[in-house]
Amino acid sequence: MKKITILLAITLLVMGGCKKKDAVVTAGGQKMTIRTQEVHTEDVDQTYEYTAIVEANAVNNIAPLTGGRIDKIYVEVGDRVAKGKVLVQMNENSLKQSKSQLDNLKTSFQRIDELYKVGGCSKSDWDAMKTQLDVAQTTYDNLLENTRLISPISGVVTQRNYDSGDLFGGLPVVQVQQITPVKMNINISETLFKQVKVGTPVSIKVDAYGDEHRSENQGSFYADDPYNKFNTYGVEWNEDGYTFYINGIETAHTDFGGVCEVPLYLIISIGVDENVGKSEFLPSSMIVDYVRCYQYK
Repeated sequence: MKKITILLAITLLVMGGCKKKDAVVTAGGQKMTIRTQEVHTEDVDQTYEYTAIVEANAVNNIAPLTGGRIDKIYVEVGDRVAKGKVLVQMNENSLKQSKSQLDNLKTSFQRIDELYKVGGCSKSDWDAMKTQLDVAQTTYDNLLENTRLISPISGVVTQRNYDSGDLFGGLPVVQVQQITPVKMNINISETLFKQVKVGTPVSIKVDAYGDEHRSENQGSFYADDPYNKFNTYGVEWNEDGYTFYINGIETAHTDFGGVCEVPLYLIISIGVDENVGKSEFLPSSMIVDYVRCYQYK
């Protein structure tokens, strides 16, 4: 969790003077000189500075529902993991016992099912065996899910509270945080709630980078009928900056004199967070025909 500074620019409508002149008026038989001023309306940018907290977009604590011995932990703190990756292997003794019971009940049910079809057993006997089988299947599925612990999201391992061979004691075995993208919590004054709208310019400054850090809003750019046609999107990345393209036409270029100098990786996303829950944007899909990467020689 990191604190950063948010500069929020809000445009207010104010009255400003443009011309001044003197005028002579008569009041009570006496002449008085007064100064008049013509006024006009203009937009004035008001900048507010707030401290924000940067947090992971999603945090998952990985732990089994019941206790047991941890056979193997496959990740370390700092490892990047993909959604569905096996992170922890719990002891399988209970799982093996449950599987054996389930197989025996399946065999018994097949026998009683054949007898029931020819009238060799009652419906109540058939129902009782079917219930036992369903319960055993549910028990096995739960044990299976809690024996091989997988990551429900793609992210980074940020905690590891045990070693292989330890007994699970209540704390999460590991924690995975989704940090692409991140989210920021900003406590904006409630007096500004009505003025902050989608598209309000925001400048972000990270204290760790000092004055060298800059953020720049490049604006919004739209492709031709993206819901019914294929479009090509590109970015050229060199030592001077980034140049963005839609269908081969340049749409934006950074000019702040630098680019990221740490290893990065490509993400193809429609920009809808899988953790938003019920949303008018879900379900959503995107068809990708090809992805091509080139490197300067």
